[in-house]
Amino acid sequence: MGLAISKVVRQGWFADLVVRKLLLANVLPAALLALIGRSGARRGAKQSLLSKLSHALALLLVGGCTPLWVGFLRMIGQMGRNHNAMPSLGDENVGEALLANATRLNEWLCETSAGMGPDGTTWALGPAVVVTSPACVKHILKDNFANYEKGAGFTYPAGDLLGSGIFNSDGPRWQEQRRIALKIFTRRNFSTWMMDVFKANATKVVALLEAQPAGQMLDMQSVYYKFTLDSIGAIGFGTELGCLDAGLSTPVPFAAAFDEAQAHILLRMLTPFWSMVPEFTQRVGKYALPGEAQFRKAVAVVRDFGAAVVAERRAELAASGGAHARNDLLSSFMTMEGGEHFTDDYLVDIVLNFVIAGRDTTAATLTWATFRLATHPREAAAVVEEVDRVLRGAAPDYKSVTTMMPLTKAFLSETLRLHPPVPKDLKTSVKRDTLPDGTKVPGGAKVLYVPYTMGRSRAIWGDDALDFVPARWLPPRMAKKEQPDAYTFPVFQGGARTCLGKNMAYFEAATLLAVLLQRFAFELPPGSKAGRPAESLTMPMKGGLNIHVRPRDDPVPLTNLTHSSGAPPAAGAAAAAEASKCPFHDTSKL
Repeated sequence: MGLAISKVVRQGWFADLVVRKLLLANVLPAALLALIGRSGARRGAKQSLLSKLSHALALLLVGGCTPLWVGFLRMIGQMGRNHNAMPSLGDENVGEALLANATRLNEWLCETSAGMGPDGTTWALGPAVVVTSPACVKHILKDNFANYEKGAGFTYPAGDLLGSGIFNSDGPRWQEQRRIALKIFTRRNFSTWMMDVFKANATKVVALLEAQPAGQMLDMQSVYYKFTLDSIGAIGFGTELGCLDAGLSTPVPFAAAFDEAQAHILLRMLTPFWSMVPEFTQRVGKYALPGEAQFRKAVAVVRDFGAAVVAERRAELAASGGAHARNDLLSSFMTMEGGEHFTDDYLVDIVLNFVIAGRDTTAATLTWATFRLATHPREAAAVVEEVDRVLRGAAPDYKSVTTMMPLTKAFLSETLRLHPPVPKDLKTSVKRDTLPDGTKVPGGAKVLYVPYTMGRSRAIWGDDALDFVPARWLPPRMAKKEQPDAYTFPVFQGGARTCLGKNMAYFEAATLLAVLLQRFAFELPPGSKAGRPAESLTMPMKGGLNIHVRPRDDPVPLTNLTHSSGAPPAAGAAAAAEASKCPFHDTSKL
């Protein structure tokens, strides 16, 4: 430790950092804020001159000192903890870079990773470790899973919204929720009532699109979010939310509030004093960080919605004597052995966490897939040909979606590779560890693995990694047995935390696209600026996807969109065999 401290002192910036930047810019204002916070607390809720001063100082602290705080943490990390000599931005650049790229973190992480050395290089982002190699991701998600938790760096900033739900918990509570939720993600449920939910909502989407004036642009991202919210409402908690019934122009307060809250959680994570000093957070930070007041309002809207759903279900169960008449996830939790002891707040946590799983990720995938359909007409034509040939006007069913439309699945997989709905994921190491590439990870370190960057890695995907090539997922380029594992393609995590809804996401997205592509074509307007990712916990498209939705010149009449049935007409072994003749299987034609 002594040698490490001596090394830091010799670097020249130690005295300047501690005395002028750390002490004067951080410690003294923080101490003053603590005193003011105590004084303000004694005065009650009425805002005083001192509380206004507290607010102003906190804004200055949060807005101006982020680079200094990150630099200080980096210095602490060097004091005997980081012996790796990992590639790094340099202490003086970390905070500035984070602030300058706060609205494009995914792209910046990808660009910075490329400049750190060969693809897959592990590098230091201030006190955090950024991981982009499949071997290291496998180590974190599987081989040494117990050592890498969500940690307070994620759970604390997200706690107001997500509470103790499955995405915001570790240990027994997470295991309990996963065990119960696993019971509804079965093949039987996919092929029966889930398919009925997806088809019923797809019918509503078709009706809404057909009712729009010719030539009018639509934000398809908004449409997809309504579709997936209605779907998870039925599957997750047995409620008809009616988002699609309200029409395309009618906002959904719950959805708007949920989006706003998610975006603000990311801001919390990027603001060091918000979560690094709990006393500051509790007394001042929740009121000083820009947007906190609006965030609290948004969280209230979201959690009030969840509370209403829980109360309705409790009343329903009481009226039925506790009989379990529903298949949805919430009912499964409330009727399980011991479920009567779950508090309303805990059940609300469960509801809201599965909204992220069932709404945001699939809606983002559908949005990016539609963008690629509009920008890659040749690949889009191949998918449309497959859908028409396999379904012939019938509604998709479980068999056709899962086994008879390989091109559609390849198109979705390629979309997920370049546009992962969860582009980065943060873990915290419990104890010291060594990654497969030799990187030493201190106990308590933040470890960030980045599917967005990995999906663009030439080391993983070849020289055309940045190109949209669905054929890479199909023979002859990729045999079925060569499909990438969950650590090469970590879009749905891997190991014990593998996404429970992985198959449902493919299934739901393919079902809706199969219905829409038989009726509509998508066209971006000239000069469109669509295609940039927004910053949130998930990865929606910045500004939405405003696009022309035109009726096909040769629309396929749709039949049987209400209930699941057997295989569609002419969708047997012969139709499946025809897939091998599709241009996606011949890379020379793409």
